[in-house]
Amino acid sequence: MTRTTLEIIGAAALSFALAMGGHWIAYTLVGERGGNNKDFVAISLIQDLLVIPLVSVLIGILMGWFEERNKWWLAGVSMVPLLGYGLSYGSFDGVILILCLIYMSLASSSALLTASLKSCWRRGVLNSG
Repeated sequence: MTRTTLEIIGAAALSFALAMGGHWIAYTLVGERGGNNKDFVAISLIQDLLVIPLVSVLIGILMGWFEERNKWWLAGVSMVPLLGYGLSYGSFDGVILILCLIYMSLASSSALLTASLKSCWRRGVLNSG
């Protein structure tokens, strides 16, 4: 297997682990209070608006740091399994599709920014003095 394939598989597995860990934390913070319907709405809002965007940015940063050639678009590709899982348990309505596109663009843009900062740091542009 090539290094790129291993990075994609590792990033996809890490995105699942981080998303499930974030969901578990949200459930323990919100869901243990009683288990009414408002708690489950709060858990899904925390998942959709806090956990998955943070996972997307973290995966983008890791892919931008470790991938040498195809930096930005591989971060979006590595988010596809997690977003496919999210689309499979939710209905295929427009809101979920737009959120998935936003998550992929977050991962791609954070990978591009990380790769740009890494190349500037290697050339010595960011060094002061």
